[in-house]
Amino acid sequence: MSDVPDTLDPFEEIDPWADDDDTDRRDAAGKADAADNADEEEATAQPVVLATANRHVVRRVMGERLLEDAMPADTPADGESWHILTFGGIASTSLLIWLAHRQRLRRLALATWSVNGTDVAELRRLVRLCRVERLDVFCGSLAERRTPQAWLALKETCRATGGRAVLMRNHAKVVAFRGEAWDGAIEGSANLANNSGCEQIVLTRDARLAQFYLDTFDRIRSMGSEV
Repeated sequence: MSDVPDTLDPFEEIDPWADDDDTDRRDAAGKADAADNADEEEATAQPVVLATANRHVVRRVMGERLLEDAMPADTPADGESWHILTFGGIASTSLLIWLAHRQRLRRLALATWSVNGTDVAELRRLVRLCRVERLDVFCGSLAERRTPQAWLALKETCRATGGRAVLMRNHAKVVAFRGEAWDGAIEGSANLANNSGCEQIVLTRDARLAQFYLDTFDRIRSMGSEV
């Protein structure tokens, strides 16, 4: 039987590392194991997990600062697209934060293959700060089993905004949004989670494109239980 509770306070702070199957943690723990030539028990000890979490947070903060420096000072013109290549240290969540800090998002809908606790905590923070009014998330079908604590927190957060958390056969990485000042979409290769490799992201200011994605998302039914 799962130890995950049936419900969570949608605005309660969560432990980003609560799920044992977090991909970032497993990858980083494996690298630490190879670097330190530690045995199996040492590689999975709590201090290694804490060190991994600290390194991850530092990379996320560094990523946001790098993105802030790289992005133009203004916003895209109507119909304009900005093409971005990242080479590690910047998660696609960083672009959402950049966007939400420049205008309140009346609706934010995103499709991703996977989620983890760190990304869900960031989304919850944006909702709590009233930077996102309605949140809809469309995840790959394994998200609930791979990261159950993060998935539960995500469902509760979406429900609190009047949105949906949906499981589907998904590998798309798309964000559609309606903002106070302008609408658009973010398309590319990146999931929400940080990736040390090269990722490609396109930010487009286009109300018709945003509506195309939102209309499509609204017709999708979940493979699992919805909020």
